[in-house]
Amino acid sequence: MSKYLKISLPVIAVLVIMISISPIIFTQNNESPTATPTPTATPTATPTPPPISNSTSISTTTGASSSNTFLVVLGTGLILSLIVSLLLVFALNKLYKWRRKIDGGKSIVLPEVHYEKMESIESDVRSTGSLIQKLGNHVSSKATETEKNFEEFLSLLSKLQNTVEIKDAEIQRLKEGYDNKLKKDSVMILIKLRDRVDYFINSESSSEDLIKACNGILAVIEHELNAMDVVSFDFDSGVSIREIDDFEIIETVETADQEKIGVVIRTTKNGYYMKGQDDEKIILRKAEIECYKEK
Repeated sequence: MSKYLKISLPVIAVLVIMISISPIIFTQNNESPTATPTPTATPTATPTPPPISNSTSISTTTGASSSNTFLVVLGTGLILSLIVSLLLVFALNKLYKWRRKIDGGKSIVLPEVHYEKMESIESDVRSTGSLIQKLGNHVSSKATETEKNFEEFLSLLSKLQNTVEIKDAEIQRLKEGYDNKLKKDSVMILIKLRDRVDYFINSESSSEDLIKACNGILAVIEHELNAMDVVSFDFDSGVSIREIDDFEIIETVETADQEKIGVVIRTTKNGYYMKGQDDEKIILRKAEIECYKEK
């Protein structure tokens, strides 16, 4: 029960008691007792009592009527007090039930209960807000820490990527070197075979059929060397050895002429190089030359 109804019940009880005793107080105030005069003794002879008159009977009847009126007023006051009390209790009960009625499955909360719930909700909201603020601060700190860790991770990943790229380039170079070595070995076999075929072509003891066959083999070898990007090179006569590279001096001719010292006389055997990446020259064999030397 609501605290207002608990407070109102004692007030109603006090009102009922006051209403109940009010007729009694009113009756006692209206009825004042009549003083009876005391007869004075006289030395004369005792008088003969007078006969009862009509005024005496009227006074007795008036007293009885007043008593009946008091009882009627008292009973009426009690009944009215009871009715008023019942009406007040019924009205308060109706009011309380009206405030507690259910409308659409939802209870209408009393104002004081609603206020208490609002205070509880406000406290919960403040507590939730504090938790949310703490959570936000925690998330913010974690986000900053995560961002820092992510930047460190990106830096490490970049370093790892650079290392992998360097290793890949190194592996590629090693692979190319290995491939070039294998290719160089194969090409050197063809070059030696070409030298041998060229020897038979230039030999005076070779027959025409042998020379013809050797020319056919030489054409095939030249085709294979071109397919492998192998280039033959030699040096012109009269070129100073200071102006050329990748050569070997096999034969020399002494001379007293200072201008001829170090000059190429002829190329005795061609040199070969293989084209690599970025126009790189991979020397397969140096050219063999004959030049002048100081006497």
